[in-house]
Amino acid sequence: MNHLPFARLLSLASRQLLRDARAGELRVLFFALLIAVAASTAIGYFSARLNDGMLLRATEFLAADLRLTGSSPNTPEQIKQGKQLGLQHAQLVEFSSVVASDAGIQLASVKAADSAYPLRGELKSAAALYDTETTGPGPQPGEAWAEARLFVALDLKPGDEIEVGAKILRLSRVLTFLPDEAGDFYSLTPHLLMHLDDLPATGVVQPGSRVRYQELWRGDADALAQYRQGITLAHNQRLEDAKDGNRQVGNALGRAERYLNLASLAAVLLAG
Repeated sequence: MNHLPFARLLSLASRQLLRDARAGELRVLFFALLIAVAASTAIGYFSARLNDGMLLRATEFLAADLRLTGSSPNTPEQIKQGKQLGLQHAQLVEFSSVVASDAGIQLASVKAADSAYPLRGELKSAAALYDTETTGPGPQPGEAWAEARLFVALDLKPGDEIEVGAKILRLSRVLTFLPDEAGDFYSLTPHLLMHLDDLPATGVVQPGSRVRYQELWRGDADALAQYRQGITLAHNQRLEDAKDGNRQVGNALGRAERYLNLASLAAVLLAG
């Protein structure tokens, strides 16, 4: 079987291309391809932006982009590694404790956080019970914020004092919203927020205490990915992002991603 030279094949292809161009078929094909590519690109871009927006909003349920949590304090090397990558950092300690006042005692879920908390989302509080809530930084050392349920249970009002372990704290505001507790529908105890600097004076955290230590991180995606790859975790530690930290949020994000991928696939099929 004889094969045509390449120059002859190129000449034949050029003549056929010119013939189709004069007939108008190539123009129709070109504009059809242009519309298909534009539609597919637009849907892909929209899907990516929408997915990024949903992930950003979902991080508010974690109060950070990434959370390192465990039953033992985190090592200085783990914290140093995150700071070297330029990540913003906040510390949080969670535990249950009995809160006492002159009117009685009440079991509460206590959060001891530093001044950088939260890294995502906003704290909301009110100056009095059932008053208008405002956003702002958390309690200062020597102060505490409590949910309305705790005020009612112990017959308290803003300005009263409570005892958390061996530390006396002044209830300065009514806590109305914690970003990382927004999806916690099963909490039976009221929340109390105090400053991390007051935690050692309480004497509540002792060896064997049931405590959850958290290191919150915020930053760009590349730095967070490097932190996840380079960190060494203890057996009782884990890293959580917006999908891992809240099951309801993770399921919703998973369904949204599948829907967006389906939309992109439909655009490609229509383009075909």
